Amino acid sequence: MFESIPQALLPLSLAFVMFSMGMSLSLDDFKRIVHYPKAVILGLGLQLLFLPVLAIAIIYICQLSFVEAAGLFLLSLCPGGATSNFFSYLAKGNVALSISLTAITSLIVPFTLPVIFIFFVSFWEQQQQGFDLPVGLMMAQLILVTLVPVILGMCIKQLLPSLTENRIANVKLASSALMLLVVIGLILANINLFTQKVGIGTLAVMLLVCSALTCSLLIAKQLLTQRSDIKTICLEVGVQNAGTAMMVAHTVLQMPELATIPLMYGILMNLPVFVFIFWARKVR
Repeated sequence: MFESIPQALLPLSLAFVMFSMGMSLSLDDFKRIVHYPKAVILGLGLQLLFLPVLAIAIIYICQLSFVEAAGLFLLSLCPGGATSNFFSYLAKGNVALSISLTAITSLIVPFTLPVIFIFFVSFWEQQQQGFDLPVGLMMAQLILVTLVPVILGMCIKQLLPSLTENRIANVKLASSALMLLVVIGLILANINLFTQKVGIGTLAVMLLVCSALTCSLLIAKQLLTQRSDIKTICLEVGVQNAGTAMMVAHTVLQMPELATIPLMYGILMNLPVFVFIFWARKVR
């Protein structure tokens, strides 16, 4: 009975988080690509193309099983969201650029994630037997749980700006608290599976975070001039939305074991990210 509660609450909590994020967005955030065209294109390219390739490299380096590999690859398809915006603020990055990237990816990911993920699964010919990937259902549920709440939050902000301004902090706090409780519940409900994967899972997760931060830093320094933009690109690429990956694994695919790596990531990624933020704050 207990095991089903956090799993049932996961889509609701993710939708609540996306709704609170939508309340902080506006149409200007989508139009800002005109002001930061190179940075936005670079950020999208690294998030949507480079990260999946990086995840595949780590899968082969660590010799992950199908379940572990699928969990890590699924995670690589879920850009950061509101968490990366907060981290960009802490690192003294370009928060406007971070929000714009979040706004754009929130529209794209519900469509790109199912398509790219099915291509990944199709390459695992032996392990693919018995693995049914409902692409249409995945896309529909991602739209319902991530895209619709974002649009709803934006509409409320547009129609009731004063109310939104007064309530947004409380909404964000409540959504974050609910997601935290759900994550704790998922850990407790899947503690045996979680502990079994802790060794190889820790290695894979830390490799993904550290290599994403490092590679994006090296690439961004070659193509961008503003330090604040470089910091933001690194955090947008280095921070993934574990909640979305867990929702797909639990709710859409009905495979809790796929959520183990994203769940570990949601906990472990904070260490290298805060080390990066500490360094970034020292760089002017």
